[in-house]
Amino acid sequence: MLRSGSGDDSFWTDDITSERILDASNDEIDATAVHRVASFEPEFGYSVSKELNGQDLLDQPSSLAAAQGVDMAAGYEPSSLNTPATKKLMDALKTYAGWTKPYPAAGMEWGWFTADTAIEGLKVAGANPTQAGFISKLRKVTNFDHGGLTCPVNFAVFGDTNQQFPGNCTWMVKVKGQQFESLTGTAPIKVVTIPGTSN
Repeated sequence: MLRSGSGDDSFWTDDITSERILDASNDEIDATAVHRVASFEPEFGYSVSKELNGQDLLDQPSSLAAAQGVDMAAGYEPSSLNTPATKKLMDALKTYAGWTKPYPAAGMEWGWFTADTAIEGLKVAGANPTQAGFISKLRKVTNFDHGGLTCPVNFAVFGDTNQQFPGNCTWMVKVKGQQFESLTGTAPIKVVTIPGTSN
């Protein structure tokens, strides 16, 4: 756990994406060179977590400046690859949410994946699905890649996939200018659990 600042401006973090440490003022996050930041709010006596990723990181000037050149993991194909799968996602966000920025905001992708998984479950459950039927049929799906956005997920094996990295793979990106530049191209890299640890 690292700490920067003192008194009301103290920040702690245990999830570093670069060596930069945050500065804070007026109880607001001023820069996030880290992926996740927890701040102690003395008047409330608890910690608050703030995560900036995707378009949110690019839209916050001090975060964008701090993140330049930082490598990050992306659990799905970066929109900058402009593949059929990313075009479909961004077109849907534009059509149904009025979103016209180049990347999804934090949370949009997880909403997409959750809804997409529910739709797949309803498709395989057939007419008049029950909760038990939905679950048992979805557990038979062994190669679901969210329309090409992620590596294939095997729902037949419980606990086999990392929540942040569907299909246990990731694309690596670097913040360059106003973009997330893919370091792995269109091919993701495999995420493997280290023996003796848990997912």
